[in-house]
Formats: sequence, C-alpha cells, structure tokens
Amino acid sequence: MRKKNTSTRTKLLNWSKAVRERDKNQCFLCGSTWKLNAHHILPKRMWGAYKYEPRVGITLCCKCHSFGKFSVHRGAGDMLLFEKLKKERPEQYEYLLELIKSEKFLREFKKDEQWDEPLDELDW
Repeated sequence: MRKKNTSTRTKLLNWSKAVRERDKNQCFLCGSTWKLNAHHILPKRMWGAYKYEPRVGITLCCKCHSFGKFSVHRGAGDMLLFEKLKKERPEQYEYLLELIKSEKFLREFKKDEQWDEPLDELDW
C-alpha cells in the first residue's frame, strides 16, 4: 500500500476542517453533530486540482455518509444530496454544475468504472 504524501494529508485535513467549519459542524442532510465527516460530493480522484476546494465538499454524519438507508454511498443518497444542495445552497450547486459540465471533468467521469448511468440521461 502506498504511503500518502504528508503535504497531501495536510491539505486533506485542512480541507476537511474548512468544510466542517463552513457547515457549522452539522450534518448537511440530518443536522446531527455526531461523528462528522467531510465528504467529497463526487470521488476526489475526479476533482483534480479542485479536490481541496471546500465547495466540492459537504459535512455528513457517519450515518448519512456511509451507513444509513439513504447514505450517499448507496445509490439514492447522492440524488437526495444534490436536490437538497439545489434548494438550500444554490451557489454551491451551480458551482458544482459548472465544474461537472467542464470537458476535463467529463472525461474523468466517463473513465470512472463505478459509474453505471449514461451522462446524457442525467438531469443537471
């Protein structure tokens, strides 16, 4: 297993802290303040230089992040997250859409083996 570069780890820790502080140390989906994680809205490998930008992240509790029925790592959770962003944080939602629609991002997105839905069928 490859050891993470210290500066990369520091950047991720700083990013995580900035995301959680921006979100007032509350889960964006349920409001919990218990066991919080800063979550990259799409996999960080796809964000390139933007992966340390707090606007590509959101604070989630461990239940909403990984374990709950609607966790963002289990299908429907991602769509719920985007819908809530669209309603409650339109500036962040628009920023994400701008990045997602960029050619560089789309090329990376199409390479992602975990993605199983055709991009042109998404209603951004």
